[in-house]
Amino acid sequence: MPPNIIVNKSKGTIKRVSMFLWGLPGCGKTHFANTAPGKRLWINFDPDGTSALAYSEDTLVLDYSAETLGYMEQCKTMNPFDLDSILKNDPSIQTVVIDSVSRFVSNAVQFSIGRAPGATFENPGPAGYGFRNRFTIGLVNGVLIATGKHNKHVIFIGHEGQPQTNESGVIQAISILLGGDLQVTVPQQISEVWRMTDNGLERRVTVRQIGLAKPMKTRMFDTTSGYDFIASNKVNASKVDLAVLFKEWQDGNYEKLKLPT
Repeated sequence: MPPNIIVNKSKGTIKRVSMFLWGLPGCGKTHFANTAPGKRLWINFDPDGTSALAYSEDTLVLDYSAETLGYMEQCKTMNPFDLDSILKNDPSIQTVVIDSVSRFVSNAVQFSIGRAPGATFENPGPAGYGFRNRFTIGLVNGVLIATGKHNKHVIFIGHEGQPQTNESGVIQAISILLGGDLQVTVPQQISEVWRMTDNGLERRVTVRQIGLAKPMKTRMFDTTSGYDFIASNKVNASKVDLAVLFKEWQDGNYEKLKLPT
């Protein structure tokens, strides 16, 4: 049956946060994402991807990094990994983390070999890349639907790709390692898209498009006076905590927050 039509009385109907967090390996994405609210379900595709996770009874790991790629078939459904049942059976889970979409994309291309007409390891071709796009969009849509149904936060993690350069080697753009149009179509569906960087002294999070790096966007922060904040540094390894940020936003009826200082 169709959903009921209701009056949208306030911004408080948002309820949960959907986020795409991207950056170079080692910049602190895993640690930062693991400060998200409550018990976290970590769906992992990266080999050794959870090695940076501190032990916590509040972090549950569903590890597909060493599994055969048959799980890709689940991403043709609206309920990948039976996420709907997992969240229904364990209501204490408040956040789902997908780590990483970049690795999933690579696995989807590999899965296409022998299945997509003409796709080879050396040259997946249009059919192979079609598999990649289909399964990646299926994963993201399915996870967004399942977590939205149960009012759970969701964080997608992605790696930063090689800078795009012109014929002279001048950098033209920096973006997420997804391939094709996915670096545009995937973030379009997600409300918070943040880039994380590490200069050796501090780890910064950029929430608004600036310079050559894109995409970044936010509904959570007022960016009229800035575009980034320090997530951690050598003095304070957890200067900014996602659970605290999410609660401040919700408690404030989803009015835009000032950037952390």
